[in-house]
Amino acid sequence: MGNDNYLNRGSSKSRARRPRASGPRGNRLDRLGDVNRIGRFWQNAEVTPAGETVEFMQYGDEGLRPFIILNSADYPGLPPQRFCQRLQAAGYCTIAVQRPGFGASTPAPTPEGQARILNAFLERAGLADIVLMAMGSGVPIGYRLAELRDDIAVTLLANPTFNAEIFEELRPEWFARLVEQAMASPAMARASLTWIKGNARLFGHHQLFEKWYSKHPGDLEFLKAHGDEFDEVVSALLALDTQTFRNEIIMSLQPDPFLTQGRFSGRDMLAISSEETSASWKRGFEAEVRRLGLSRAYLPAGDSFAPFLFPDRLVGLVEQFARQARPSGLRNSIQA
Repeated sequence: MGNDNYLNRGSSKSRARRPRASGPRGNRLDRLGDVNRIGRFWQNAEVTPAGETVEFMQYGDEGLRPFIILNSADYPGLPPQRFCQRLQAAGYCTIAVQRPGFGASTPAPTPEGQARILNAFLERAGLADIVLMAMGSGVPIGYRLAELRDDIAVTLLANPTFNAEIFEELRPEWFARLVEQAMASPAMARASLTWIKGNARLFGHHQLFEKWYSKHPGDLEFLKAHGDEFDEVVSALLALDTQTFRNEIIMSLQPDPFLTQGRFSGRDMLAISSEETSASWKRGFEAEVRRLGLSRAYLPAGDSFAPFLFPDRLVGLVEQFARQARPSGLRNSIQA
């Protein structure tokens, strides 16, 4: 594990060596999906009487502790195999979920609507003692879902974009302009998405992503190591509709009225960023963490892909945080 001083919680207790026990963790995912078996591939599950579906994958024995990943818009793909293997070795079963609007999951226009569909998925999955990790643009869904369910023991908010000066931090500059344009109107969002898709087809996705992630060497390292897996990511991005694209940007970059002062005080939530982010980003990130009552941690490198780069350190954070966490309060309800 190395030095654990990147966890800032105000406690010197050492982390647990293994995931905390909570009794049997068998689930119903192998019977919920349309493939009726588990493995590192996508399958669909109908989760509501209205026929709404969620696409998911499960890697690892169903008796292991569930580690659920909610995708970000910039990586709607399978978690890397090495990441899944390392989590399995540490006692976790990786469950990746395509959020509403991605893959075969039924779209939902609001974060509350997404949380409602994913809540229905968890109701049918039969999981317990869950670690939930929401990444990037999935973070607003993650903290809403966590407040709906008592079976989520720890929530990780990885690469959250709640930062008062977010537009000052977006790089490269052409990407920041595309994002601002997409927020202006549905028509402008369509133009931005068309530009992104056109460039991916014209120049190849590796060149596009290398420009996209040029600010963080760790992300470039991840891209080079997992280039083949980005074929699936690009296919998912090329299939993205304009409404989902614009909703993702608005949810991630506009102020969220859900995030009131001290909203997460006393809750088992950990915000995770990277040491490779800029000093100004860290200041904004830490200010918002304090305002919301969150704990925070930094991984050594990367940004968007930092958790995938450091699976062992990620597990260490979960175990240490669980040892230090206070009992959760009552969950608040969310209406779609």
